[in-house]
Amino acid sequence: MSVGAGRLETRTARWLVRGALRRARYRSYRDPGTAERVAGWSFTRHDARVPDLAFSLRSAAAAAEPGGASERLDVGLGVISFGHPELWRLDEDEGMHARYLDALVALAEQLLNAGHTLTWFATGAQDRPVMEQAQARLQAAMPELPAGRLNVLRGHSVAGLLAALESMDVVVASRLHSVILAHLCGVPTVAVSFDRKVDAHMDMAGEGDVCLDIRRIDARTLEAAFRRICATRAGRRRSIAAHVRTWRDALDAQYGAVVDMIRKPGPEAAAVPLAQRESR
Repeated sequence: MSVGAGRLETRTARWLVRGALRRARYRSYRDPGTAERVAGWSFTRHDARVPDLAFSLRSAAAAAEPGGASERLDVGLGVISFGHPELWRLDEDEGMHARYLDALVALAEQLLNAGHTLTWFATGAQDRPVMEQAQARLQAAMPELPAGRLNVLRGHSVAGLLAALESMDVVVASRLHSVILAHLCGVPTVAVSFDRKVDAHMDMAGEGDVCLDIRRIDARTLEAAFRRICATRAGRRRSIAAHVRTWRDALDAQYGAVVDMIRKPGPEAAAVPLAQRESR
């Protein structure tokens, strides 16, 4: 249900995926790009497109409108190890991760100088060393920073991460579920995207203008996107909240359809007509 697909470049990968999907009585995909990747098989052409299951989580995010431009913000910075020479090595560009981290730390320093409060977080275990490295760089650059202005979220559960995100005004993140959970909490988010799946989600959320390519990131581009999201924060919060409600309704309908299918065993069902419930 609501699965996503990456690249299917080998015959073995396509054979395995085709076999798994062919045996399923119900199939749905979380974004149009995934549906297109598997649409070449006759039994998948009319499958449903239903958003990521994470949108079934409940958030107690406040509905209050954000304040003015001079307001002090609580900003979340979610890191990723993509391209790190030891944690996630890529052949395409050895200097990419260093440029990404430089841009993120430069933005963080600028925000702290402007009086905002920052919290680093990571949703992947292999990203935590990057989070600690970024924190150490900022502490060294700003040793006189008052306590509580620069924080690190360590050892959190999903509930703990959601509680932290609910208190944030803006997020900058790269991992798909860092972005998804921020949106679940109604928080406008700059996505520094490393993969098609992040691009797809931001497009479906109507937030493509603040989705940046991690391979081309620099401090100026990241700062411009952050300023853009802050200038339109109130409208984005309302838009994101409306998308989340629509996505949650689609997921509830999907669960109902699957439960009905389990209660009424029968031959393989190639599709359940939920595709019309897709929200873009």
